[in-house]
Amino acid sequence: PSAGKKMMIVLVEDFEGSVEAVAFPEKLDPVAQRWLKPDRVVFIEGTLDTRREDPSVRIQRVIPLHDAAGEFAESAVITLRS
Repeated sequence: PSAGKKMMIVLVEDFEGSVEAVAFPEKLDPVAQRWLKPDRVVFIEGTLDTRREDPSVRIQRVIPLHDAAGEFAESAVITLRS
């Protein structure tokens, strides 16, 4: 199913450092691929690959920032003060 398709390698950074992340075409749909662009804030779900000297992440899913609350929050508590 992934014949002729290229894998995507991205560098994921946060305030602590960076790690290489790999997306294989059979694991990542085209909609998710559009979110893997420079300076985009996303959440990445995947598995750690330690077979090489430098570990990397095998991307399973990309969650855009605007979808994160719905993906990760089961409930919210709002306190209003009068």
